[in-house]
Amino acid sequence: MKRILVIEGGGIKGIAALEVLRKIEAEPLPDQYGTIKRQRISGLFDLVVGTSTGGLIAWALSVPQRDDIGTPANSAAKILEVYKTQASEIFKASWFRRRWTPRMFVPKYSAKGLKRAAEKVVGDTMIDKALCRVMTPAWNLTDAREEMFKSWKKPHPKKGEEFQMIDAALATSAAPTFFPAHTISKRQYVDGGLFANDPSPSAIAEARVMWPDEPLAVLVLDIGGGAPKMEVKKGGIFDWLKKAPTLLMGSGQSYARYLGEAMMTPKDSYFRVLCHSHGVEMDSSDPEEIETLCRLGKEAAKKNWPMIKEVLSHGL
Repeated sequence: MKRILVIEGGGIKGIAALEVLRKIEAEPLPDQYGTIKRQRISGLFDLVVGTSTGGLIAWALSVPQRDDIGTPANSAAKILEVYKTQASEIFKASWFRRRWTPRMFVPKYSAKGLKRAAEKVVGDTMIDKALCRVMTPAWNLTDAREEMFKSWKKPHPKKGEEFQMIDAALATSAAPTFFPAHTISKRQYVDGGLFANDPSPSAIAEARVMWPDEPLAVLVLDIGGGAPKMEVKKGGIFDWLKKAPTLLMGSGQSYARYLGEAMMTPKDSYFRVLCHSHGVEMDSSDPEEIETLCRLGKEAAKKNWPMIKEVLSHGL
């Protein structure tokens, strides 16, 4: 049985997912030889798939140490600390960008803070150096199609063309209206959440191709919660401007849950850990709300621990 980890998009809500992952890494679990010990995520799962903030986390968890390429450079706890300390820099808007009129023409934030935070956990590591198979989606604006960045396959296999984890991470995290599009080799990319904020169907489909005869154990860290309840007063362009990005990503996320569950066979296992917090905005850097996300993640890990252990027991 192959084990798959799926981490949804949700901006700063990735903190809740990291609390669950920190719990997994802190608990002694049996390895493939039956030895009980603490293990990193890259050693526990055969495939890690994430969108937006989940994609950044996925790449960060798979980075090898420079002097020991078989050992992960980052623990979930380390990445969590980067999120907590860098949130105010990632979501830092100048007075000019905070005004409504400029936001009609430019994103709410520059990508500088996000890039600096990403560099702290992925550095200049190439995507093919990932310790486990990692896949993250992004939308290719230039070619008008979805793009799956895979650690085992180059998106555009041109001679001499190489890709870094930071490019894949920034491409999947470039949320429209929040961050500018990310450019790689003259191609523009935006957040994979536009079509796969919950990438579980993509993860399952990819796993079926790689391991057609293997049953799957899928663990989804659900931090987005789908589309929040909302009301449209008049339905004009300005009424929809602030609601559209959230609605587009959230509604697709709800449908992805249905598809993911429908793609399972009797031999497979599918588990979803809910870490919802509709009260916290995806670009919040408020210390109290960050602590709320930490608490929600810890509570989700504790509540779902028997289920999580069951997933991790498969494939031994």
